[in-house]
Amino acid sequence: MVKVEADPDTGIVDCIALQQACLAKPTRLVVVNHCSNVIGSLQDIEQLGPWCREHGFLFMVDASQTAGALPVDLQACAIDLFVAPGINVCSALRERVFSMSARGSS
Repeated sequence: MVKVEADPDTGIVDCIALQQACLAKPTRLVVVNHCSNVIGSLQDIEQLGPWCREHGFLFMVDASQTAGALPVDLQACAIDLFVAPGINVCSALRERVFSMSARGSS
């Protein structure tokens, strides 16, 4: 596992640093938290997803803070796995999780 720290002031993960980290070690899956629950910063999934697809990495987005609030185009962002608590997506019980796989839907 490789962890790339977000900028402490903005909460944004540098896309180039993440890409370099993925290329430096064997990588199969890139997981990104779409939005910080602390300061509200959004990660650039529109840039990261297509890059991951280009390099053969699965791309997973944790949309715990944005599902149901912000539109996300799974195909345009090349998202393979999209997850969020069910309570955010469809007013489900807290113990439920919403997940979607977009692999093969191109």
